[in-house]
Amino acid sequence: MCKRWDTLVKVKAFVVLGVLASRGLQYGVEAHMRRAMQYGATKEELFEAIKAAAVPGGGVAYSVGVRALQVLEQDGAFAPPSPLPAARGRQGTATPPSASPPAGGAPPRHAKDGIIMPPTIEQKP
Repeated sequence: MCKRWDTLVKVKAFVVLGVLASRGLQYGVEAHMRRAMQYGATKEELFEAIKAAAVPGGGVAYSVGVRALQVLEQDGAFAPPSPLPAARGRQGTATPPSASPPAGGAPPRHAKDGIIMPPTIEQKP
């Protein structure tokens, strides 16, 4: 199918699930979430549609939509999150920034015992 057609069907499913969520019809919300997913919708897009429906629909729309997302998640509709890539090199070898004095001058006023401290605001008497 055409990518434009897929986007059109997906957006229509978002609109319908927003209306159904506002009316408190969780089963219909789940069905239209599944339809939107068939046309490429992600979990994040579904949640955005629910948040948009909650503006006019209030707490009912939000709670029905979140419960529908939970049902889909329990059914395994969403791919599990991918693991983070392995860190390269050794971990824990970072060195703190040096508190050496700037070229041609004294150490910064906020340097103490080699630890950079945030500058303080001096009040005038």
